[in-house]
Amino acid sequence: MKSFQLIIILLSLFLFPVFGQNKNPKIGLTLSGGGAKGLAHIGALKVIDSLGIRIDYISGTSMGSIVGGLYAIGYSIKRIEELAKSLDWKDLFMDYTPRRSLSIEEKDEDGKFVSVFPIQKRKILLPTGWSGGQKISNKLASLTWSVHYIDDFKKFKIPFCCIATDIENVKAVVLNKGFLPDALHSSAAMPSIFKPVEINDQLLLDGGIVRNFPISDVMEMGAEYVIGVDVTAPLYKKNQLKTLWEILDQASTYTIAETNTEQRKNCNLFIRPEIEEFGNFDFEMIDSLIKLGEIAALKMKDQLIFLRDSLNGKKTETIQSEYEDFQSIYINSYRIEGRSRVSKNLVLGNLNLKIPGWVTLKQIEKGIERIYGTLYFERVNYKLENIEEGTELVIRLKEQTNNYLKLGLNYDSNLKSGVLLNFTFRNILGEGSRLLLDAKLGEHPAFKTQYSIHTRLKPNIGFTTQLIYNNFEENYYDNLDKIISKFEVDHYSASAGLHTSLSNSVQISSGISANAFDQNPLITAFDTINLSTHSFSLYVHSIIENLNKAVFSDKGMRLMTEIRYYFKNKYYVGSFAPTFLRMNFNYSRFIPLSKKFCFNLNAAGGLIIESNVHNANHFYLGAENPYEINHIQIPGMKYMGISTPNFISAGAALRREIGTEKYLFLKYTFTNLGTYYADLKEFSSVIHSFALSFGMKTLIGPIEIQVGKSTLSNDLETTLRLGYFF
Repeated sequence: MKSFQLIIILLSLFLFPVFGQNKNPKIGLTLSGGGAKGLAHIGALKVIDSLGIRIDYISGTSMGSIVGGLYAIGYSIKRIEELAKSLDWKDLFMDYTPRRSLSIEEKDEDGKFVSVFPIQKRKILLPTGWSGGQKISNKLASLTWSVHYIDDFKKFKIPFCCIATDIENVKAVVLNKGFLPDALHSSAAMPSIFKPVEINDQLLLDGGIVRNFPISDVMEMGAEYVIGVDVTAPLYKKNQLKTLWEILDQASTYTIAETNTEQRKNCNLFIRPEIEEFGNFDFEMIDSLIKLGEIAALKMKDQLIFLRDSLNGKKTETIQSEYEDFQSIYINSYRIEGRSRVSKNLVLGNLNLKIPGWVTLKQIEKGIERIYGTLYFERVNYKLENIEEGTELVIRLKEQTNNYLKLGLNYDSNLKSGVLLNFTFRNILGEGSRLLLDAKLGEHPAFKTQYSIHTRLKPNIGFTTQLIYNNFEENYYDNLDKIISKFEVDHYSASAGLHTSLSNSVQISSGISANAFDQNPLITAFDTINLSTHSFSLYVHSIIENLNKAVFSDKGMRLMTEIRYYFKNKYYVGSFAPTFLRMNFNYSRFIPLSKKFCFNLNAAGGLIIESNVHNANHFYLGAENPYEINHIQIPGMKYMGISTPNFISAGAALRREIGTEKYLFLKYTFTNLGTYYADLKEFSSVIHSFALSFGMKTLIGPIEIQVGKSTLSNDLETTLRLGYFF
């Protein structure tokens, strides 16, 4: 069999005249696209590299461009393999902004919405891609930062080009100059998954759309002999076309297969890994894919050795010097590109680098994450440039041109079902401004308008004003747990103040607020028609939050504190304190114990420094309402089970993961009440609460079913919450 293969090789070499004309013809390597299947290129390259075959030119598409690009700038194949195995590919493609990187203002909006739709010119559009490519763009920038200065890809250690598609005219674009991370990103930007990448006024997507196996391009670079590795999925046979997905897949890949066949005609040594059973997103099968690429190349080992010996006469010991890497660099200056409407202070305050000075790669990455986490930008990345003084850091911004419509769904057995419509507008009422319009539709509606703007006085100092309307029911119980009074409450609130964000985790705000409570009786044991009140207050509010997830967190903490001084209170019925001081806090900390177990500590408390205060300003325990800061959730307690002017509580919960994103919770809370704040020292009104719950994530958000009991009541309390809480 081997003799027959050698005869074929000799015959092909005889018919291919370059060996007679040139003792050392240039060798080209072409790597096709194929999503996760492109990781098989690593296995094929391991064999080619181990045999000492010197590659003179490389062309690639999509994943082939990433593997080929890294090899071209000097990465060893061993290091490429280690990198591929260490990357969280799902995270790169999902492009989810880590919660720790969101600005503190945006964390309240995180975890509320099922769908997000861009708005342009008063039209609601479908997204142009699932992912903006922020993470993959910056990962590529970090992997290649020592060659940021080289804008001609022919000057890499191995000359390189990659293919993208101009989506406007659906034509191939050969990228052999410019900024390498942009080129690799655009070549790998799969349609419908990634948004198009704009380079030189062209909107570019995955090159596989028009040329997935760019043999002709490596030949145009100067290659006289081409080794091609193709991981493109073959077309289905007639008896395999059984589902709608298979038919659509066949229709979309037919052109790719056709162009691959045409390109293959000029391939001298063809390697095709047997990866038909794998899909474009099987990144968890990386070991198998690399192995299959290696097996396919080893089948061609005799041909590869003959090629090497014919060209070089012997095995090349050193293919290329290792990629020049560094972890820190001295930055002499910075430049911001693409900023027109957002405050420069907002950018620099979140970048948080001392320039000029030494900076590390991680510091730059974190700074870029923080800028992007403000959500004022569609994309934020960076590049390093040589200048006369040394190195300049260029912050490249693409400001948000879209406004957004967001949709949230929720069912809560206490607050009932709700639909949240949110409109988010940026930079329409001043540079660095954000306008939120929330409409919660359901049995208990709520509306919120919030406007904030970052001033130029100092980084991350801003002004915020908001208007809120919230409707809810307020219950009062007798000693037998029977409802003796029920009120429908309409709460109107308006506030304005200044805030300063000390980091992505800390914000302090202060200002003035006006509140009105209209309480209309549904069931009443009182003689009054209503218990309405209007008041003004001054407040200082702080929030510290570094939770790693919006729901089912397993690491981090959240601490909210507020001091509020009420004055100019007006009561329509009854006589209450004209002025008073109210203080409260709410704390929660999540501590991972192992991969399956997490421990949650929580505490809350509230004090009112006055004895005769209207009930609207009391603390209501047993229910959480995101629009009411004085509504405190106590697991196992009735909905708004008790109102009190003073309380302190502490609790703990143990959580075990019993399946992928499925959890069991065991909860306990200790609560002490006081008619006067001094009563809290006596522990005369203590309530113990217990609860067991099950939670999991679903397509429309989390679901949690809880059964609990408190010593305040003889009944078991069952609650159900489905969807994101708002």
